[in-house]
Amino acid sequence: MADEQEVSLLVHDSLAERTVAFLTPYARFARCEISIDDEPVVIQQQDGGTIVGKWQVLEQQPAKGVADDLLAMDLALAAFAFISAPVSEQFLPQMINLPAHQAVDFDKGCYLGQEVVARAQFRGAVKRTLSSTPWSESPPTIGEKWQDHGVVIWVANSKDNGASGIALTVS
Repeated sequence: MADEQEVSLLVHDSLAERTVAFLTPYARFARCEISIDDEPVVIQQQDGGTIVGKWQVLEQQPAKGVADDLLAMDLALAAFAFISAPVSEQFLPQMINLPAHQAVDFDKGCYLGQEVVARAQFRGAVKRTLSSTPWSESPPTIGEKWQDHGVVIWVANSKDNGASGIALTVS
């Protein structure tokens, strides 16, 4: 967890090295270091969670159980998805519902991609949007076009042994 001198960025583990490589040249200007924390992030149900709904990042390990499936389902139901390597760099923030989660600052100036993101927000209409679709039997694969639903970006298993769940797609 970050202290007063640190900032933590939560990304899918498949993107950690790519994110560090991308941000490192900019770190020189800020006189800071960027590194990957190899400790697993613990996300657990709590009142007043900070990720989505009732979930937040904690420092202690939770008890084993269905917490992962519950978190994934809550994230999917809230239209919130962690982007992983198979679908990274394919979507504008508006397509994956980031503005609804206050994950994009439209008042901040000058960041990479700002012109395209702001133009889509204020002048145009984003035609591709995030939607959720229930699945059963076998889960769809992240990164592939799934039936007529669009590209799968997140798959959440229900707590019934993974025989069903919700897929978040962009189409």
